Amino acid sequence: VISRDFSLTPKPSLSVVLRNAGDRDFADVQVSAVLTDAAGNAYAASVTRVSAFPAQSEKTVSFLWPVGAVSAEPAAVQALVRVPAIR
Repeated sequence: VISRDFSLTPKPSLSVVLRNAGDRDFADVQVSAVLTDAAGNAYAASVTRVSAFPAQSEKTVSFLWPVGAVSAEPAAVQALVRVPAIR
């Protein structure tokens, strides 16, 4: 994860830039986002998939929540990346 950018307006959204610095292409990469409050409690989450993630590349992944689902800036944002097992 290179960067994360959260915004409440016009609707809650998170943009995450990922980098595949390796020499292997990946497919079907799962990316999850978790928003937490100051006490560390998760109050919003979302997941998406990246169909193709070539070696030595960057991808921007966006997450959107309905208006009203997130009403305050998160204290922390976690972006979790899961790649398929290498065989």
